[in-house]
Amino acid sequence: MKIQTNHIELKLNEFESNSTGKSDEKTKILKIRDIKPYFPNEPIEFQLEVHSFKTRIYKVVTQNGQMFAVKQCNYKKNLNNLKHEFRNQQKLFKVQCEFLKVPEPLYFSSKLYAYVMQYFPGQSLSKLMFKNQINFLNGCRKSGQLLAEIHNHWYKEGRNIEIENIHKDISAVLKQTQIQILNDALELLKHQHIDCGQVYLDFDPLNIIWNKNDLYLIDPPNINRTSILCWDLATFKFGLHKSLWKNIIKKPWNIHTYSSIIEKAKKEFQIGYKENYKYSLLEDNLFDLLMDILELQRVGEWIIGNKNNPFYFNNKKIKILASSIVSLPLLIHRRNQLIKEIQQKIEVLR
Repeated sequence: MKIQTNHIELKLNEFESNSTGKSDEKTKILKIRDIKPYFPNEPIEFQLEVHSFKTRIYKVVTQNGQMFAVKQCNYKKNLNNLKHEFRNQQKLFKVQCEFLKVPEPLYFSSKLYAYVMQYFPGQSLSKLMFKNQINFLNGCRKSGQLLAEIHNHWYKEGRNIEIENIHKDISAVLKQTQIQILNDALELLKHQHIDCGQVYLDFDPLNIIWNKNDLYLIDPPNINRTSILCWDLATFKFGLHKSLWKNIIKKPWNIHTYSSIIEKAKKEFQIGYKENYKYSLLEDNLFDLLMDILELQRVGEWIIGNKNNPFYFNNKKIKILASSIVSLPLLIHRRNQLIKEIQQKIEVLR
């Protein structure tokens, strides 16, 4: 049952309008009285479930037992990004395919700096890794199938890889000897046909919910960007490592067990993707080389962000700084692993 309202469709002029308020002005945390006018059945439960740096997500339960989610941006300057996200979620919801399930976006409110969507209970794949490994590996394969379906709809004519952009992003966090290895790898890909299209940007295990053998994709892109489609695959694989790092900080003795599971998960994910992607892919060795380079790019972004922004979340400076001290060595370690793997693949290809 949908919310009955005259404002479900976001008008173009509202969508394109500029946000109001100062660039650093925060939005207020919502109360149940703020959201009541938007629900025909009175909300009886309302709680803040997720509070991240950029957004807040609330769970709503109405009198008739329906559950909804309300997603709100933390800063007024991000209103337009949230509108883009809402519009992309509308597009994804309309895509008809077996593996793609997206919470239906129902209503956007510029006044609340928020939008309402269906709520699906479940666990993110990043948490499922440590609770049910069979479901986790199954979820990774289905995630690959799901991403392939999205890419099939977003595909655009292929083009050569943008070597200079990738080199610029990565070289800042590499040693001189590592830069030469990267140059050699990029040279092998220089004249290859690389599939491009709109990328999801944040196709992370954290944003994929597992519920009764079904996957639900949340947190759609808040901007439209055309790039190498494999970027999304690299983001997912890097997300698996981030999930592992969060766990081993608490239980370091589990690192070898879960490292093995992650390798299996990456294989399942890639198998699922190749099963469903309908356009041509690079030969396997070149494809794997490209994946390592793109993951290295993601690692480089995080290294730079980790060094430059240790204090970025309200007043939780000490906590974030402590996290940065722990995670930076892990990022450096992953960088060195990827360089080693890239070097091995170069030797095979030559």
